[in-house]
Amino acid sequence: MEVDFDHDVARLMRGPLSVTGKGQLGIPKSPRRSLLLDTVMQGRPRASSCRLLQLPAEILADIVDRLIDDKPSLASLALVNSDCQQLARCCQFAEVHFDYSPQAQLLFRTLAENRSAQSEKPSIGACIRKITYASDPQQVAQFHRKLYKSVWGNKVGSTTDDERDALRKDASLHYELVRTYSLLAMSAMPNLEVLIWKDRYALDKSFFAGITLCRAHHIELNRPSLNHPFSLTPPLTASTWPIRSLNLNIDLGIEARDDLYEGAATHPLTTFFSSLFRLCSPTLESLSWYYLELLGDDRIPLSIGETAISFPQLKHLQLQQLKLDSVAIFSFMTAPLKTLELSKPILAHATILDCATFRDLESFIIPHLPQEAQACDRIAKFLAKHYMINRLYIREMYTSFGDKVHIDRCIIPILDSLDFSNLRSLSLAWGGGSLETTRNIEISEASLGVIGRITSLEQLSLCAGFRAGWRHQWLVDHDKLRYHLGGLKGLKKLALVRDTYPIPIGVDAERYYEIRFAGVEEEQDAEARPDIDKEQETERVVGEDQDMNEPPSEIWEKAHRNRMLEQAEKYAAILPQLEWIFCGQRPMGFRKTLDGHRQLLRAVPLTIGRDECRTYRESIFRGSCQDW
Repeated sequence: MEVDFDHDVARLMRGPLSVTGKGQLGIPKSPRRSLLLDTVMQGRPRASSCRLLQLPAEILADIVDRLIDDKPSLASLALVNSDCQQLARCCQFAEVHFDYSPQAQLLFRTLAENRSAQSEKPSIGACIRKITYASDPQQVAQFHRKLYKSVWGNKVGSTTDDERDALRKDASLHYELVRTYSLLAMSAMPNLEVLIWKDRYALDKSFFAGITLCRAHHIELNRPSLNHPFSLTPPLTASTWPIRSLNLNIDLGIEARDDLYEGAATHPLTTFFSSLFRLCSPTLESLSWYYLELLGDDRIPLSIGETAISFPQLKHLQLQQLKLDSVAIFSFMTAPLKTLELSKPILAHATILDCATFRDLESFIIPHLPQEAQACDRIAKFLAKHYMINRLYIREMYTSFGDKVHIDRCIIPILDSLDFSNLRSLSLAWGGGSLETTRNIEISEASLGVIGRITSLEQLSLCAGFRAGWRHQWLVDHDKLRYHLGGLKGLKKLALVRDTYPIPIGVDAERYYEIRFAGVEEEQDAEARPDIDKEQETERVVGEDQDMNEPPSEIWEKAHRNRMLEQAEKYAAILPQLEWIFCGQRPMGFRKTLDGHRQLLRAVPLTIGRDECRTYRESIFRGSCQDW
């Protein structure tokens, strides 16, 4: 029997591929604030006459939020009386993560079974503001142990195909049952605001019948699939779905992809997407739509139907990777946008930029600048019409060279010729990377000079060459950078990405972070900041020879850290508002110190080791439509 991978619970036992250990530095989101007690009581009066519980609901919420990390105290509070129970639950259950554990399954089943009684007595469901539905691979494997062993474990060889198929079928039936009562529970949560769905398991009609009943206004569908696309119309759904933001990343199921390879005239998901957007278009304010098709430029464009759809409230639009037909592009580009991010296929072929003008545009994001000169000229003209923006993010193809270097050819001249005095955030990434030959890349002084004259900038990110892998080919000259950027007196954040430095032994600089050469100078520089070593608990044993206690790689790490801290302090000396800097894969902040009567800024590392800070950098320079 052929395996239906889109409905295979065994897939959920293997986590998604991801970059581990790097790029997660950032400002952690504070826990979601508790709902007010009066809100979760759903109109019922407070039962207790205790004076504390007669305080305004806003003050009680502030009090309980301070206990968010004190689980024993919250548990004790919940035992006092019914009002205190709901007050504690407001904090305990503000955010719920469904991970497929027995406890999570029991919680959602109980909420589903008791949903009709919510109006009669206080419930947990009324306290939930955000749900992340992301089954944990270990929990799925533990719950369906026999299936795990037959597919991934030590029973692969001893299990027959029929036995394995039976285990798969049983697991799928259970998973879909759990999903059904989870959706029933969610549909009865009166204060649910955010629903994030991350399970890579095929969605069906019943899923959308359930999710469109939820009161959540912010929806994320992250990598589920559709095997048999359908229309979201009555009686399956209501006539409208009044959501405010949608993060959409739905794949076409493996079985349904055959239509694409057989030369279908329209995309198989057209009916689904058309009906979906017609449901939510009147209220949608933010859309992030990602769709990656492996067929490249020859793929059939996604469509939302033959008739344009109006998006009167749409302010923030991110179209990533996907290729759209002209009707869809026109529909989105006639919305009153403030944020616009367009995919490479759209930019390469659409002429809509020639006539599009957005009065309130604030952010323009181009993650993949086309290599076609004509397309880049259209982008430059569009940018010239929108010189009032406050955020610009452009990434050139990392191998762009010669006549393909369009940032210098058409973007920089526009920045130089017009008044971009509203621009607060600028992120530019040049190409120039090469696999065949050793190449040290520089950002031209002419470009740096133009950037240095945009004195309104508060944050700036510069990058060149490869943006992944071990090769780092931007041989940065900090003195030259400071010369050109010294006039940016309002700059608060500065990121120098994929920068590299000379290696004393004559090896090409692109291998700087790979070789990590530690010579005499590195040993000396490694000793420059013992106070930081002590703070990070990496101070060598006093009185012992350093070579006996620290490997050369650790010596290099300390020397590199201290050199980057020194560079950071030199930037802070000429940029008085600087709060954060990233260079040499080191995120750094500043601490005020006194030197006699002078106040100095001393650079401090924000991590123990090097960190690419991808997540944090993208959040501050690229921004996001989804701020939940």
